[in-house]
Amino acid sequence: MRNVLRAALACAITVAVGLSAPAAAALPADLPTGLPTVERLRQALLTAADMPAGLTLVGSDSGETQDSDFAVWDRCADGPAPKKPVRFAAVSFGTVGRGADASVELMIGATGEENARSIVAAVAKEIDGCPDAEPQPQLIVREPMPALGDASLGLSIPSDASRRIRAVLIAQGDVLAYAVTTGLGEPASVAIAKTFADRLARHFT
Repeated sequence: MRNVLRAALACAITVAVGLSAPAAAALPADLPTGLPTVERLRQALLTAADMPAGLTLVGSDSGETQDSDFAVWDRCADGPAPKKPVRFAAVSFGTVGRGADASVELMIGATGEENARSIVAAVAKEIDGCPDAEPQPQLIVREPMPALGDASLGLSIPSDASRRIRAVLIAQGDVLAYAVTTGLGEPASVAIAKTFADRLARHFT
């Protein structure tokens, strides 16, 4: 399964639309107990009725994964991300082949409350520039976004205004969620993030 932010970066470079949903894998049955089930995660996802006009369902996935987007580690440190199984649910909406291309990717992982907050903080640290690292051109930057959930972070990939990719991380209770939009204006992207955060709060507060 591809990392959401790296997938977005590749998407921007190739001017492609949409991000790959996580691929379920056969993993060890050592998931933490007491965390939301896959069914609960699916129930908290948005539907086509929550999307801007013209976006339709193009795919969904759920199960267990070792995606690094849901792993806790210092992203400024050397070494690979730890691989631990996490329950997830994901859904994709798009307008590919119907004129002006746009897409929305939503993903929820049952990380646990402390881990969800830690991941948001770790990604923010990486985006803001790792300590003692050589300054590098930032391909992913912070995006202004209202505070959502227990902790949140807005990101974007600067590009053509109509093709800007925006990502929002939302920690809510025991889950961490991602909302990634491509080819949508800022008001529509913010509205989707807010609607998603409200849905998460109803399910995981």
